[in-house]
Amino acid sequence: MAGGLAYLYPITINNRYKKYIETIGVILIVFSFIKINTHDSWPGYLALLPVIGTFLCLCANNEKSILSFSVLQKIGLWSYSIYLTHWPIIVFFKKLSISLPFYLYIIGVLIASFALYELIEKRRNYSIKLLYAYFLTLLIAVLVCINGMAWRLPEPNYGLDMKTFKELYAGESEIPLPETVQYFNADEKDFDYILIGDSHARHFYSYIIKNKIKVASFALTGCFSSRNYYFNHNPGNCIDRYKMTIDFIKAHPNKKIIWSRSTSWDFKNLAHLRENGTTGNTIDEVKYFIDDIKETNSKLYLLGDTQGSKYIMYECLAKQNLPINKLINFHCNTYQKRIIKTADLALKHLSTEYAYVKFIDASNALCDNKRCKIIDNNIPIYIDNDHLSKHGADIVGHYIFEQIKNIK
Repeated sequence: MAGGLAYLYPITINNRYKKYIETIGVILIVFSFIKINTHDSWPGYLALLPVIGTFLCLCANNEKSILSFSVLQKIGLWSYSIYLTHWPIIVFFKKLSISLPFYLYIIGVLIASFALYELIEKRRNYSIKLLYAYFLTLLIAVLVCINGMAWRLPEPNYGLDMKTFKELYAGESEIPLPETVQYFNADEKDFDYILIGDSHARHFYSYIIKNKIKVASFALTGCFSSRNYYFNHNPGNCIDRYKMTIDFIKAHPNKKIIWSRSTSWDFKNLAHLRENGTTGNTIDEVKYFIDDIKETNSKLYLLGDTQGSKYIMYECLAKQNLPINKLINFHCNTYQKRIIKTADLALKHLSTEYAYVKFIDASNALCDNKRCKIIDNNIPIYIDNDHLSKHGADIVGHYIFEQIKNIK
């Protein structure tokens, strides 16, 4: 829209000011590269930086421009083709589970954009053939959109959309998010465990229900609530979750408490400091929690986070059965390299400082010293990149509760 305004309603600018306006525009564009990162909402107000910068460069219309360099001119000439090809290339290689180095990605985009410009964009016409090609493409897109042409897959479950697949096979089992405590196989007077955490606690629900383990749960997806901080990714009673949990534990002493949280989220950039809160980090907050429950004679089990999967194995297994992938002998890896998580090491070290705190490395249920299982008997361990499937929850859940039984 801004580019259209600059073209349709050009602003007359004195020649001696053009280079200054253009320079400001270039600075805004370059600054946006430095300022904007993966933690910023996009699109958001920060999108105004490159938009305004580009608008100023267009308005300046400086013939003696720093942007007149021949290479930049060519890139500008191919810009529409770059716009059309850059994202499909990312998706294509991601679907093939190939990690493309950034420099190869840039080279690939430029080559594809050059070919698209020279072979199609320069030679485009508006004949009836173009109209036929358009409607054929639209028809194919509609067929893919309906169910991904599921008839190509021999396994019916792999023809489901991701939402339906999660509802059927996710360890979390699509159980609604509660406002307060949630009981499984139990009630307020009869339960053995208190489960706290986020979705990495909830993905054990299917195992808990299946094995009739008596649990009172305060786990809430997308919620981190501690003495000094809170972070709420989803709607729900997250801000008061910590106080609610502590009050419940104090009212129900001598219980076994299981702490299970994702260690992959960015605490520094996402957590909000409470009013009058004390600054710190996640380990500090765990220490505060331990201190707040020390008079309850409860046992605390800190769970190390599972490794997760670099790729969504449900998609991989579905692609593996496609006719074209059978021809190129495409297959899904059963294992991936084990990564030692520093957050887990910190929790393990912390547990040695307290007699009533124990650390259980959940990854040991799936990993040896070098590699971790991500597929078991042709069934994905994870429903996405980090949440357990029901099958994965059975494996890891069994390991965790056996460890609790054996810890003295």
